[in-house]
Amino acid sequence: MNRRTAAYEWGLEAERLACEHLLREGYTIRETRWRPGPGHDEIDIIAELPGVMIFVEVKARTPAAGENIEDDPASPAEAVDLRKRKRMSRAADIYLRARSDDYDYRFDIITLLGNPSRHVLTHIPDAFISPVTSR
Repeated sequence: MNRRTAAYEWGLEAERLACEHLLREGYTIRETRWRPGPGHDEIDIIAELPGVMIFVEVKARTPAAGENIEDDPASPAEAVDLRKRKRMSRAADIYLRARSDDYDYRFDIITLLGNPSRHVLTHIPDAFISPVTSR
């Protein structure tokens, strides 16, 4: 398996592991890999707690040779830059507008550092505030 395929497969497995984590914590999974339409906007996981819709970005990384997976488990969260936060916010807005009920909402990040068989999962609730964008 080439490096790109291995990274893609690890990303899919990370999303599955993140869903399992959320379910164990009492969340309901509404959607996975949700897209509002064509384009690059995607939300990895849409979960729910009573009255709160949670939009989750999952980031998985394999540490470099010699790095320990416990060294900095939150470091993959740094990849959720302003551009990604804007895309998530845009998609979340479309998702919420299509619902008949009103929901509070938040944006979480789940990071996995390691590999499918040995990893550290870190859940960062309310990781960022939706960036203000002009329409």
